[in-house]
Amino acid sequence: MSYQFSNVNSSGRTKYFPLQVSRIYKSQTGVIEKSEEFSRFIFLTNYNESFEAAWSTHDANFGALNKTHRYSQTNRKIELSFKLPARNVADSKENLEFCQNLARIVYGKYYTNYETTPFGFAIYNYQGALFDIRLNFGNLIRNENVYVSDFSFTPNFDAGIFEYSSTPVSTESGETKLGELKDRLFAQGSADLPETSYTSHNDLGKVYPKEVEVSISVTILHDYPLGFGGPRRPGEPYKWAENENRDWPHGTGPTYPVLQYMTKDNNAASESLFEIEEPSDGEVPSETFESKGGPMDGRQSEYVKDFYINEYGDIVFIE
Repeated sequence: MSYQFSNVNSSGRTKYFPLQVSRIYKSQTGVIEKSEEFSRFIFLTNYNESFEAAWSTHDANFGALNKTHRYSQTNRKIELSFKLPARNVADSKENLEFCQNLARIVYGKYYTNYETTPFGFAIYNYQGALFDIRLNFGNLIRNENVYVSDFSFTPNFDAGIFEYSSTPVSTESGETKLGELKDRLFAQGSADLPETSYTSHNDLGKVYPKEVEVSISVTILHDYPLGFGGPRRPGEPYKWAENENRDWPHGTGPTYPVLQYMTKDNNAASESLFEIEEPSDGEVPSETFESKGGPMDGRQSEYVKDFYINEYGDIVFIE
């Protein structure tokens, strides 16, 4: 985590949790190359979650009392508002950098695949915008895949700013500007400059606000099974389809035991997940099988008894 004033940082690490944002970058062939992550302890002023269900209404059948109502989807949207106060110049700079990174994730990111023709020319195939942003905020937002629909930040100039200072001061090496001296001492971690004394800088033409107000709106993109029934719950059509101690959406399971309909299943994997390799004539039948995704070494059975679904919806086998 980048610099944050010491008492805010220590209080955040021992009592609260930061707002964390990560972004995955992909190469032209779609391979993940690296991830970017930035976080900050924030002073929350508003938190709003809405679950918007989409229903369509159709004409009723002949003789029916009510029209036909069909459910299509539910959108989970979150709005966050918070303040970023600054006690010194370094704090203000980091606040602005955090807002700069938030502003960048509002823009769609694209990647390209390309093929080479027999003549050596590249043919590019531009894909749609990547859904590569994850948001984490304690147990309220737990590493969810999101896209940002709105972001705004407002410097509160009534709270004041940290200004450039060219006031000459005498040092052992000669005369220098006050802002330049404070920048150098803080960068060196010098005990001669307490945190609260770093109140001016040497960046001519720049002002650093002492407080910034931020609001951001996101829509959750569920990349794991969610809802009742479905292929993840064979024989249990009324059970919740995603748990694994995650207890969606706010993780109250470790404190309050989950209800029976959210308990874990121990169902055997569906036969459709695997392709059993049939031995040819004269060969000894092999107990090893392959999944459609590749070989599964060490699993010596024609079906798997022990597996679970992780928080991302992937099947994880227990050795």
